[in-house]
Amino acid sequence: MPERIALLTGGTGFLGSRISIIMNREGWIVRHLSRNKPADHVMAAAWIPGDIRDPEVCNRAADGALLIIHAAGEKAHRDLMHAVNVEGTGNLLNAAMNNKVELFIHISSVGVMGANPLQKMVWDENGECTPNNDYEWSKWRAEEKVLAASASGLKSVILRPTNIFGDRDPSKGLLSLIKKVRSGSFAFLGGRNGVCNFVFVEDVAHAVAAIAKNRSISGGVYNVADPCSLGEFVDAVAAALSVGRPRISMPEILADSLRRAIAYLYGLSCFRQADIMSRLISLNNQGKFISEKIYREIGFKNPVGWREGVKRLVHWYRVQGEL
Repeated sequence: MPERIALLTGGTGFLGSRISIIMNREGWIVRHLSRNKPADHVMAAAWIPGDIRDPEVCNRAADGALLIIHAAGEKAHRDLMHAVNVEGTGNLLNAAMNNKVELFIHISSVGVMGANPLQKMVWDENGECTPNNDYEWSKWRAEEKVLAASASGLKSVILRPTNIFGDRDPSKGLLSLIKKVRSGSFAFLGGRNGVCNFVFVEDVAHAVAAIAKNRSISGGVYNVADPCSLGEFVDAVAAALSVGRPRISMPEILADSLRRAIAYLYGLSCFRQADIMSRLISLNNQGKFISEKIYREIGFKNPVGWREGVKRLVHWYRVQGEL
C-alpha cells in the first residue's frame, strides 16, 4: 500500500498538534511545514523547516502529498496577518495545484461571519460574512482564495470551528473562569441562558480526520461547533471541581437591560476591543453557531463533546498545579 502523506501547517500549535496525533493514528504520515521543530513524537524526516510566506518552500513541502491541512495562522501581530493568513494561504494553494494534491483542508473560524454576539440568532454556514476586525478579514480573504482554487479544480474544504478550548492550551483559556467557580465568586451577569460557543480541541482534530477519510465529500464550508448554555457549561465546571454550582444570577429583566447597554457600547469602536467589554459579551452572548451540515453530509458527530472536554481541562490544570 503506498504511503499516504499529509502536509500539515501549524502542527506545533494548540490545534495542529492534536491534528498531527490523530492523523498519525489514522495511518497518515504527517509531514510538518513549520518554522519551529514539532513535538518529539515527530520524526526529523517529517519536518520541513520553513515559512508559508515562501512559495518555494511550500512547493517543496507539498511534493508527494495527497492531502494538505492548513492550520497555521497569525492572530497576534496585526502587521503580519495579511502576509501569513492571506498570501501564505495562496502559496499553499498554488503548491497544492502544482503538485496535484487530492484534498486541501483549510482551518478558518466562524469569526469570518462577523456575527453580532448580542443578537439572538442561530448561525449555520449560509450566513453572510461581514468580518469585524483585521484578523477576521484576513481569514475571510484566505477563504476567498480557497474558494477560487476550488472553482479551478482543487478539491477543498473549509472548516470553521467555534471557540476552541482544551488541555495543553498555551493561552490558559478558561483558567480564570474555573478559578472563579472554584472560589465561589463566579456570577451570571446576564443570567444562565447565555450561549457558550465552545468546541473541544480534540473534536476539531477528529473533524479534520473525518473529512480526510471521506472520499465522497464534494468540498465546501463546514462549521465545527458544540453549543450549550452558559449555565450548563459553568455547572459542568463546578461538577469537575467537586464544588457547589454558582447561584449568583442577575434577574432576567435586569439582564435584558444590561444587554441593551452592552449593545450600545459595542457599537462604539472605542469600547469594542476593551477587556471588560469582551468579558461582558461572553457572559451575555446570544448568538448560537451550529454544525448540522457536517453530520448531515458525512455523519460526523463530536466524539468527545464539551462535557468530557471540561473534565479533561480541569484535570489538566490540576496536574499542572494551576488549581
